[in-house]
Amino acid sequence: LSLANSAAVSDVNDMDAMLQQAILASASLPVLMFGHSRGGQMIYKWFRDKMPNSPIDPGQVRFIASGVPESRYGGASMNNYAAHPPSYPGGVYGVDWGLPDDLGGHELWCVTRIYDRYSDYPNDYY
Repeated sequence: LSLANSAAVSDVNDMDAMLQQAILASASLPVLMFGHSRGGQMIYKWFRDKMPNSPIDPGQVRFIASGVPESRYGGASMNNYAAHPPSYPGGVYGVDWGLPDDLGGHELWCVTRIYDRYSDYPNDYY
């Protein structure tokens, strides 16, 4: 399944707006942003596209991404791009997907279930 990049751009814009609203509403409490599978990919996309110019203080939000095929260590898209390209257009290998090297001081936890077909590739329990 391949989604139009415009859908991913729209989703990450919506996510950024919700994140900023949640931070304003929570006063001094940290906000937890969790995404699984495509939701995790949107967190990765937020880091690439929004984080560099974001007004969000890294101390105000924690991110958890799980089941992400773009993960650097074990992600199917990183380890076998031809068979498992990202689920939205990513252009050239490693361009416009994956995580940037600098997370701007933000805390991101990446969770992978062992033998997950997409986030723990090429492990196989058979």
